[in-house]
Amino acid sequence: FDNTGTDNQNIESLGVNTTTNVLTVGIEDGTSQTVDLSHLDNSGTDDQTIDSFTFNAGTGELSISLEDDAVAPETVDLSGIIDHDWYEVGTTNAPNAITDNIFTQGDVGIGVTNPAGRLQVENTDDRDAFHFTQTNGTTGEKDVFTIQDEDNGGGGQDHSSVLKVLKSGAIHAGDNGFSLIELASTGADAGANKYWISGRTTDEGAVTWGVDITDNDYWSEGGIVLGATGATNGTYSGGNFRVEANGDTGIGTIAPSARLDVDGDARIRNLPAAGDTDELVTADANGNLRKVNSLKASKIFYPPSIAIDASTNGSFTVDLYQEYINQFGTPTVGSAGAPSAVPTYTRTELYYYVTFADPAVFNTGTMAIDANGNLSYTIIGQPADFNSLINVVFVVK
Repeated sequence: FDNTGTDNQNIESLGVNTTTNVLTVGIEDGTSQTVDLSHLDNSGTDDQTIDSFTFNAGTGELSISLEDDAVAPETVDLSGIIDHDWYEVGTTNAPNAITDNIFTQGDVGIGVTNPAGRLQVENTDDRDAFHFTQTNGTTGEKDVFTIQDEDNGGGGQDHSSVLKVLKSGAIHAGDNGFSLIELASTGADAGANKYWISGRTTDEGAVTWGVDITDNDYWSEGGIVLGATGATNGTYSGGNFRVEANGDTGIGTIAPSARLDVDGDARIRNLPAAGDTDELVTADANGNLRKVNSLKASKIFYPPSIAIDASTNGSFTVDLYQEYINQFGTPTVGSAGAPSAVPTYTRTELYYYVTFADPAVFNTGTMAIDANGNLSYTIIGQPADFNSLINVVFVVK
């Protein structure tokens, strides 16, 4: 309003006639002025509709636009009230793509409404409860499944485990071959130094024990104990079989002091027949085994003395084995407490020899002994005195 000379005037009143939509302005010490506002009353547009209503999940903005209003859409920032259960890794944004890496800070339950740990999965379907597959294409030091426990412990974790497999349901008697842990390798045999399971003291470090896939051999840098007794605090004691790392083996003892240390009775079955170079073994007062002499000598013995009639020339036979049995089987006398007979061999367990015969009395060229110990001989002269000899020797086969 152009009211020259009245720059210091004040507005006394403002009033709007809602019927005529006229604004009346009262001027101090002046004439009231009116303004027609009826053109702002846009009747006939009350039926406008929303033609755009969108939400940007990335920015958290809600956008609203009315039809035919000739103005830009109005936006409202709702990011401050968004609650995400899962976030993209490294951000606080909700995941919005199927390829996003995600994380949550709460417990997760799959098939269970109240998980008892960080992750609990419950399966009631007739199928594998958990199935994880690593597709082909990994290179370098890659582990298919890793469980890492960074807890240093506090001295009260006697029964704690990094990995526990608990079978709380009964195993049916007919479920032969059931395993709490099954290790299977269905690929081609890659040769030695590949293990069903192995032990190491550092991650990806040197193997200290393992079970080989190819031949199922168990090897260890340490020893092994069998027959030990376990305690409720996780310790063990005792045992009845021990192989030390140096190869010393104890049977009936876990502190072997020799390559083989047996505390108790010992039995060896199905021994092969002895050879000429075999040696006898005996034990000292402490049970230590010793070689004492050659079996070659111990297998040789002289039969008892027998009489051969050389008073008449001619050909004769004598059963050397029977002469041996007659005397050893029924000795004339034995010492106090001795068995009634001397232990003897059967015919076929012996070899028979004549080591010397007086050539003036015996025809040594025609002398012979069959496999049963029957000696055939020919007398060609009578002995001049009692020093004429024939020596017979038996050898155990």
